[in-house]
Amino acid sequence: MNKYEMKYYFPFEEDFRNISKSRWLKYNDSGVIMSSRSKLRDNYKIPDALPGNDDNVFYYHPVLIAQCCLACYNLIMSGYSQPYETTLQANLKWLETNGLNYKNSILYPFPFDLPVFSPGSGRVSGMYQGQILSCFVRAVLLYNKETYLPLCDKVWNSFDINIGEQYGFRDEDENELWFEETPQNPPNHILNGYIFAIWGIYDYIELTGNPRAKEEWNKCINTLKNNISKYDTGFWSRYDLIDSLASYTYHNRIHVHQLEILAQMTGEEIFSFYATKWKGYNSNPLCRIRKSYYSARQVIRRKEVNKSLRKWLRYS
Repeated sequence: MNKYEMKYYFPFEEDFRNISKSRWLKYNDSGVIMSSRSKLRDNYKIPDALPGNDDNVFYYHPVLIAQCCLACYNLIMSGYSQPYETTLQANLKWLETNGLNYKNSILYPFPFDLPVFSPGSGRVSGMYQGQILSCFVRAVLLYNKETYLPLCDKVWNSFDINIGEQYGFRDEDENELWFEETPQNPPNHILNGYIFAIWGIYDYIELTGNPRAKEEWNKCINTLKNNISKYDTGFWSRYDLIDSLASYTYHNRIHVHQLEILAQMTGEEIFSFYATKWKGYNSNPLCRIRKSYYSARQVIRRKEVNKSLRKWLRYS
């Protein structure tokens, strides 16, 4: 296998092609992607998650670097070479040299504390690990096995670390297996993050044929089949299984796309059914009105939560 078509879609992929137009992304002198603190403030509404008060502070975000690699791979496979070849190699090098070694695994903890998800720094995300695994799989295909196959194996090993253990993101019982984007108690089961995590497993199987990875994949697909209806409100998709509706971007450009790809990967009709159903919600004016109403209620609730969060940050 010397070419592998990436089935992922990222709504910000064009940012990597037009980096000069982005207000929150830039490359360092080596070509490694960086993210602005203003992006963090906009997304998470956390005033002091990074030292200082300068929105021009840039930092390295492991999943952003992974997504840059995946975008560059797609562009290279589409016939574009420079500058994406150089950018891909620079960002792969960052991932290769900045992982945390733990129990025969390589991990990429979030670079700072995000209390909005769970208190404490060093949180490891199943989504990050899955997308980084996908990066290293593609690096094997483009470059060489000697460098990148051991990295694939070590990132794959991280999928065995359970929530409750340091760096754990695996949540399993006798019937279900989840890999959490934001490990916390109780688990929130973020849909897009879970699917991106298990797509990393899919890529690893395509590369290695690992039988245990196949078992894990099958259990994850059964978990999704048994739970996908819970993400359906009857007018919109849920972001997670706690209390969040998906945004317009996540619903239309990520959830629907992910289910369409899962249907292709597995042949399971249930994923096609919900992809079609959710696509129809966006074209239904009543569904969009209900979505707007519930989203407004969420904003009000989150403002109340953020007041408490800011107070907690100020006095903690």
